[in-house]
Amino acid sequence: MKKHPRIIFYTFLANCGSLLFGYDVLVQGAITALPAFSIYFGSPYGEIMILPALWQGLWQAFNSLGIMVGATCNGALQDRFGRKYMFAVAGIVAASAAALAFVSGDMSTVDVRRGVLLLSKFVLGIGMGIVMSTCQTYVAEISPARLRTILLGLYPFLICVGQMIAVSVVFSGVMDFSKSAFRIPFAGQWAFSGFAVIVTLIVPESPIHLASKQKDEQARRSLQRLHGSSTDVAPLLHLIQTTIEQERSQSTDLNQIGYTECFKSTDLRRTRIVALLNTLQQLIGVSLVANSTYFFIMSGMNPTQSLTINQIGVGLSMVGTFISWFIMARFGRRVTILTGFAVAVLIFIAMGVAGFFPHDPKALKFIGVAVLLVALTSNLSVGSAYPIVSAEIPSVRLRAKTLGLGFFVNAFMSWVLNFTVPYMFTADQGNLGGKTGFVFAATCIIGFTFSWLEIPETKDISYAHIDYLFKKGTRTRTFKKEVRAINGLARNGDP
Repeated sequence: MKKHPRIIFYTFLANCGSLLFGYDVLVQGAITALPAFSIYFGSPYGEIMILPALWQGLWQAFNSLGIMVGATCNGALQDRFGRKYMFAVAGIVAASAAALAFVSGDMSTVDVRRGVLLLSKFVLGIGMGIVMSTCQTYVAEISPARLRTILLGLYPFLICVGQMIAVSVVFSGVMDFSKSAFRIPFAGQWAFSGFAVIVTLIVPESPIHLASKQKDEQARRSLQRLHGSSTDVAPLLHLIQTTIEQERSQSTDLNQIGYTECFKSTDLRRTRIVALLNTLQQLIGVSLVANSTYFFIMSGMNPTQSLTINQIGVGLSMVGTFISWFIMARFGRRVTILTGFAVAVLIFIAMGVAGFFPHDPKALKFIGVAVLLVALTSNLSVGSAYPIVSAEIPSVRLRAKTLGLGFFVNAFMSWVLNFTVPYMFTADQGNLGGKTGFVFAATCIIGFTFSWLEIPETKDISYAHIDYLFKKGTRTRTFKKEVRAINGLARNGDP
């Protein structure tokens, strides 16, 4: 890491997208635990105010729809205008969404308040889709192979940092019954949006993007900024150009890169793997963790207890993500993902059993502990590994578009589960409580099976090696073995 201080610095800046995403995702879930939010956006249910499952589902659905729109459009926008400028676009869009959310509580009726908040979540989703896919594309393109685990791993780690900031801000309003309780968390989105705009002014453009546009001199200057003026970047630029030309020679359309290219020849397999990777986080139960504050309340806890457990969970997630870097460096991405699913199955089954005792304080505490363990397990494994592998699998020319499609799938799966999960545990609907664990035990088994069949090991493999292995049609479970047999492809300084 001492050899690449500039790259590490620019990677931290580029991960503004992770902070924005982490903050926004947690705010959307945790804010539902605030009594003030239920007063302004809820409906009476007996002697209490609850948030209707329909509106919870709609808010999540429109946010996911916005992410799908933003991520899909962003692939083409990145290739047209560059990576760095899309950070500013995302920041401006997210700031607009924060303004809508901020004024939503001022509307005259509860239905109008819910509607304005619904619009803000859609607009915010567009900004999140843009910044998420831009972040991963940019970091993947400037990271040396040996540092990809840590540099791409900053994405989930800083998501956790954003979540910790969010839950702390939300927690401060738990005893406030005025609009300020939920307005302050909404206003916090402006800080992260502004940071995203500032990043555009500091980071250099991706040298791979510039080289793909045949702007070789600009690509050379970008590499110089990334590696330092004393570094001879000519070999790095040559390797980038060679990789791009090799991929162009395999393309059926040399003049234009469209989304259809992602579904042709060996790129079809790569797109399929990226799509699968972007479903894994939902399969391991992140939607239940994201809705955990309200889930705990529906299970019998008070708002303070709910937010306290949520805050502990985010802290454990940060620790888990940090530890995962060393686990992946030692055992690889594939083993880490498979082990995570196996452990999560056991936790969810135990949670489901505890759900049969809804009035037992010990069972209630165990359900809370189980959700914390799921959050920790996810960030030790799937949650940390999937964004790294997703960024490594696509070809250089199609990375922006493939990652855009991946985030589309991620958002779609997020919508499906975030729409249905509230129906599972909300008191006026499924009322499953802890028995929701059985549902996610089943999804974890599905995730384990498809991961075993589809996800190859990419640890420390250069993009040139990965291209070769996919072109050769290497079987999923033999990637690591095949790499040892390859000679003549550079392992150092890959694009």
